[in-house]
Amino acid sequence: MDIKDNADAPPDLDGIRDRAREIVAGGSDVRARVAALVADGARQAQASGQGLLDLVKSVVDGASAAAATAIDSQPSGVLKQVTDALGDGLSQAAVSAKLAMEEARARGQKFAGEDLHALGTNLAALKDLFANTVSQAGRAARTEVSGQAGDLKEHAERVLERVRPSLDATIRAVKDDPVTLGKESLSAGAEFTRQAAGGLFTAMGKLLQQAGESLKGQTRV
Repeated sequence: MDIKDNADAPPDLDGIRDRAREIVAGGSDVRARVAALVADGARQAQASGQGLLDLVKSVVDGASAAAATAIDSQPSGVLKQVTDALGDGLSQAAVSAKLAMEEARARGQKFAGEDLHALGTNLAALKDLFANTVSQAGRAARTEVSGQAGDLKEHAERVLERVRPSLDATIRAVKDDPVTLGKESLSAGAEFTRQAAGGLFTAMGKLLQQAGESLKGQTRV
């Protein structure tokens, strides 16, 4: 049985770059706002078949442009703040994917194999190339922020170590998923309900939205 659910449109990487630039230029609550941008962008990137590393590069490009054009008003560690936010947002996306898989399995459902493959492949590439991608994007910044870009790779490596447990946990969940293992039933005679491609990323989006609304509610209290 299929549960049809259309994946969202692919993320506009130029739009994400522009939004990151606006957030950094504004200078208000940079880390939390960039993290939210990254988390939703990560979900959309995977739903559309785009890579997470392109998302990382777009965010750093946008932040670098803002720091270069308004350097006097920016904190000296703005690129490090954005790198921290990248780690936060990507970790949130990974956790939401794992939770979506757990909830689906509890309901006797399974996500499409291509969704699981895309998720596992993207997270593995992210672990391997996150620090290099951040530092290369930072080096491409204008000379005004070259001092910030200098030790960005080392900072990105520390961020990766911080978020590695959540990435590893989700990668393990993908590898252990019955669909990945080729086991199509929860137990003898109990068949999974099969979701259409994109269902995993739609479920991630709902969980991220719920988390965001919960955080806003706590802030208002």
